[in-house]
Amino acid sequence: MTLTRMLREELAHIAIPDRASRIEQAAGMVRFGGRWHNRTQGPEVVVRCAYGAVARRLRQCLVDDLGSRPDISRHMGTNLAHSGGWLVSVGLDELTGLGLCPVNRQGGSWPPPPNEPPGQHIDLLVSGAIMVAGSLSAPHAPVHFELNAPNHETAQWVSGKMHWPSPIDGRIVIKNSTLVEGLLKKIGGENTLMTFQSGRQLLALRKTANRTANADRANLARTTAAAAKQIEAIEKIVEFEGWGAFPDTLRPLALARVASPEASLAELGALMIPPVDKATIHRRLKRILDLAVPLDGENN
Repeated sequence: MTLTRMLREELAHIAIPDRASRIEQAAGMVRFGGRWHNRTQGPEVVVRCAYGAVARRLRQCLVDDLGSRPDISRHMGTNLAHSGGWLVSVGLDELTGLGLCPVNRQGGSWPPPPNEPPGQHIDLLVSGAIMVAGSLSAPHAPVHFELNAPNHETAQWVSGKMHWPSPIDGRIVIKNSTLVEGLLKKIGGENTLMTFQSGRQLLALRKTANRTANADRANLARTTAAAAKQIEAIEKIVEFEGWGAFPDTLRPLALARVASPEASLAELGALMIPPVDKATIHRRLKRILDLAVPLDGENN
């Protein structure tokens, strides 16, 4: 299940005790998800809901709180761009009860200009809007919350009330995980929040593990290349001058390097008697390389 579906269905199942709050949420659903239609029986707004739980939530509010009997039907999508869903018809009387009826009652200015929801509960209006027009990216993807408003005016109004970034062409986009987490807490999407956070934490762990593995591979490649160069220098010195060419401080290290080409500087230091640190091993290996430099011409 996608996070978008999880969030929408979770919001659709949250119990809201008082009538005014339920109406505010339903108004958000109709404002953001409704489209004006002039039918033969009269004008109405049709709200498309992607999931059945959301459509039932809207219809239940209209039935219980406004005493209407709205039509609800299954809409079969024609292609990927226009997927199926449920259609809920909202008449003029219901729009009036929701505080959304256009002044001219002909839909010319649908949706009506934004206004303060009764009770000032902007969070409930936003939760309704998200159920029909909101989306949230998967935890493993870059953070992307989006709410598509019916027009730029409405998008600006909601962004200002929620202290969100400025909208772009009626689209409210949030790419900040802290803002998204705060929104989920505010509207009651606790299960979605836990899934979102756990997914983000897992993604962070995977990124850290990948960076560590890449760093380890890079370090191993550098160590292997350096060891090969050191062994080549040691073999050249032995070939032309013998083991006696090595000072007493360098001979044990040369033997250890040839015997353990994969050993790190720390591991080579532990093999010395007495043990020495990495810096000392590094200096001694450099001296070995310097001993081989005069012998480069001997190959010709």
